[in-house]
Amino acid sequence: MIDFIEENSHFRLSKAIYKSGHRFKPHSHKDTAISIVLNGIVHEEVDNKLEVGRSAVTIIKPAEIVHQNIFTEDCTILCLYLKDIQTKKLKHNEILAEWAWMNGLNCIPYFTKILQSKTEKQIHENIAELLRYISFCKMDTTVTKIPDWLADAKEYIDTYYDEPVNVTELAKKYKVHRVYLARVFQKYFGQNIKSYLKALRIHHSVASLINGCSINDTAFINGFSDQSHLQRNFKQELEQTPLGFRSLFK
Repeated sequence: MIDFIEENSHFRLSKAIYKSGHRFKPHSHKDTAISIVLNGIVHEEVDNKLEVGRSAVTIIKPAEIVHQNIFTEDCTILCLYLKDIQTKKLKHNEILAEWAWMNGLNCIPYFTKILQSKTEKQIHENIAELLRYISFCKMDTTVTKIPDWLADAKEYIDTYYDEPVNVTELAKKYKVHRVYLARVFQKYFGQNIKSYLKALRIHHSVASLINGCSINDTAFINGFSDQSHLQRNFKQELEQTPLGFRSLFK
């Protein structure tokens, strides 16, 4: 199911909800897309290269690129389609030239600012800010293949994000020192474990809110101690209250 939140001559913003088992055969879109996976698991293949992502993955998909998808969990995705004639005029638009998957980015505040833009100038400025942010984050990810044990540790956090994650116990599980775990996690994923965990919980919370959950239930199912804890973290990360965000993206 796809709901259009906003569409104009510059961009289209939509919320897409896909059930587990849903598939798309090879296809393409006429406009370049920046997508945020809020929850669930999506598999995407381009030119025989496969990427698999969970919550807090940002996907850059150039216009007309042929891709296919499989959803192995119920999945909610925010999609920002940039009208081609506009992307060519924007600063940092070179970031849109290649298909890319990036973990742990927080693009939601930029989507919010774009949606709240009142003029064409504001739209262009806010989209350019989003592209600058993505460009900076991509430049910072220069490492190569992730060690298997670290990928497994991240998978553990991705799965149990709604529970307390003890770094010392996690390090013991993989027979490394907690300081070493923290250092290599920062190296390969561009942020510390605490920040990454917070990003996961916020992205899952956004999915819960725009899918109709109450604020209380959203806090409970996504690892926050109570509604106040959710509200505080939500405001810090997204510059919006949960209620204000849900109203904007309904």
